[in-house]
This record gives sequence, C-alpha cells and structure tokens, in this order.
Amino acid sequence: MLSLVDLHRLSGVVVDALTRSGCEQVQASLRQSAYQLAAISLRTKRLLHRALDALEQREVRPLILKGYGLAARYYPEPLSRPTSDVDLLIRPEETERAEEGLARLGLAPMSGPTRHFSIQHHHHVTFSGSAGLVELHFRALSDFGVHLEADVLLQSAGETVVDGRTMRFAAPEDELLYLAVHAAHHLCQRLVWLLDLKLLIRAVRDLSWERLVTTADAAGVSTAAHFALRMAKDVMAAEVPAEVLRRLRPPAWQSAAVQKALSPDQLIRGTAVGSLREEVLKKALLATGPLSGARYLQQIVARSLRRRTHRLLPGITPTWWAG
Repeated sequence: MLSLVDLHRLSGVVVDALTRSGCEQVQASLRQSAYQLAAISLRTKRLLHRALDALEQREVRPLILKGYGLAARYYPEPLSRPTSDVDLLIRPEETERAEEGLARLGLAPMSGPTRHFSIQHHHHVTFSGSAGLVELHFRALSDFGVHLEADVLLQSAGETVVDGRTMRFAAPEDELLYLAVHAAHHLCQRLVWLLDLKLLIRAVRDLSWERLVTTADAAGVSTAAHFALRMAKDVMAAEVPAEVLRRLRPPAWQSAAVQKALSPDQLIRGTAVGSLREEVLKKALLATGPLSGARYLQQIVARSLRRRTHRLLPGITPTWWAG
C-alpha cells in the first residue's frame, strides 16, 4: 500500500488518516514521505513568487497553471499536494520579455534541437537553474494531434489573492478542462491529478458544465477530457454529472477500446503503461476523431524517423532533427 501511495504522490494527503492505523512503521514512512514532498513544494512556492516578481518587472503577467497555485486554492493544506516545478502560461508574443525576466533568477532555457522541437510541436520551454525549474507555456498543452492554445485559458482569466498577492488563474471551467486534459496527457498515471479534479469540482459549486463541454468540443479535446473526468468519477468519486460524460463520450467503439486499455484498476496499481510503444498507442485512443488520431501518430513516427536519420547522417541532415 505504501508503494502505491508514493507512486501516486498522495502521502501528504493521506498521512493523517493512514497513521491512525496504529502501525509505527507505516506512520514513520508516511510522515517522512509527506515531509519530503512538502519541503519540495515549499521550495517551489518560493520560486513561484520570485518568478512572478521577475516577470512583473518585464511587464508580463502570466497565468498560473497547476502546482502551488492550484493547491493553495483547493487543498486543505497547500503543501500536502506535491509540486516540483512552476508552470506559467503567457501569450507567445511575450516570450522574449519573459525569458529576460527568468534569466535574472539564474534560470537558463533549454536550447538547441530540443528547444526547436518544443516551439514547433510542444507547449512549453523549460528553464532550469539552482533555484529550480520553470516551464514557460506558450500553449496550454499540445497532444492527441491538437494544440490547446493559450487563448483558451487566457481569454477569460481572473484574479485571486494567494499568499497576500494577486495571481491570475483561468476561469474555473477552463481550468478544470485544462487539468483534465493534462491528466489525460499523462494517462492519469498519478491519482493526485484526479484528486485535483475532484477538489476543484467540490469547491466551485456553480461550474458551467455547458461551457466546459462546448470548449472541449471546439478545442478537439473532448475524448481526453471524458477519459480524465470519468476516471475522476470512478476512482475518486468526483461529482461529474452523467450528462456531461455522455456529451463528451467518444463513439461507442472508441469508448469501449479506452475502457479496455485504461481501466481504473490499472491506474490504481500503476500498471496502465508498460512501454513507450504502449503509451503512444493508448494516447492515440484519446484523440478526438480519426484525423487527430492520425495526426498524433504521424507526429510521433516523423519525429522518430528524423532523430534516427540524424544519428546516421549528422553532417547532412538539419541539426534540429535531433530534437
């Protein structure tokens, strides 16, 4: 049981309940894990504030994704939710100014072929240094053959006071959709991502589910959203309306394939994915429509071929093919 708690990064959440088991070994192990995760989250919290200060000096006001900003609003104890990096969403045209701000913190961006690939096909550029890790998103997310563009979250962003300062967050419906698609992006392999969904839904009683469904459909991520929300309902007892799941549900054949390939039991036991090939095929099942699925697989195959070709012919092929 303890290994599963660690796998799903839930020690900080369940430590008080499980330490009542009376087993001193369980108590000690859980508390040690919870304290370690809390220490990492505290370090990340400090980096978040420093990053916001640095970007404000460059007149960039990012939207905060996931992490401490999420935990501070929806978790009873913010440091109980593990977070090891800072995720910030900006408009693409703000990238240069944002990079200048983060450089003042001693954070260097990824470079070379990996950066080229990220800008073309991914959704963030990673900055790292002794202070920690910041992922600067110029898209909300890229996967399943589609881009979830920044404007989907930025256009209706609001402000909330956290730790005495005003921070920007997506509208609750947009944030829930993003968190669901992000969880699906990782095939819901950590149950803490499903807990995020449950706690947001519990906290925001006037969620516009109609808006979530409409946005998911327009963005081409309804199947991924359906998978994550269904798992949150089945595994975490999240209060997701049956009608919402019905409207997000993919065709019957695809829904059946997803349920067979990714069951709640597999997620709980940590056996949902056994290899990279298996991960790719299962994620292809979460694409909305055959065109998106084909596009996703084409991108994966094309990247693999480019990288292999570059290793064989480094002097002939473009450098960015290594990314």
